[in-house]
Amino acid sequence: MYNENIIQIFKNPNNVGVLQGHNAQGTTTNEATNEIIRIYLLVENGKVVESKFKTFGGVSCIALCSTACEIIKGMDLDKIENIDVLDFARVLGQLPEDSGQVIAQIRQTLSIAVADYYKRLAKEQNNK
Repeated sequence: MYNENIIQIFKNPNNVGVLQGHNAQGTTTNEATNEIIRIYLLVENGKVVESKFKTFGGVSCIALCSTACEIIKGMDLDKIENIDVLDFARVLGQLPEDSGQVIAQIRQTLSIAVADYYKRLAKEQNNK
């Protein structure tokens, strides 16, 4: 059901936890699966410098969240919404059947995080 790459990332995920000093975060809950994803971003000059995640989810969710954090490092914020199944497949190989649903949730979580970043930035600029 899961290829070796996914199993290894599930067993030893990278980028897990709260990112200290983050300046953006997004959280989503999938009502159908009850999986919860929270992604933290540290953004500098419009690029993701660091990202971490916390999740209440299964094997695919954990492996895909870990991979998403790797994929978006160094990425411009305006490019984040363009990540897709192919980006994950390039890293992980054969994806499980439920990956499309999880990737859609990750994209939604990242969109919320990006919006949060811009909201914080606007608030910061208004306070100057």
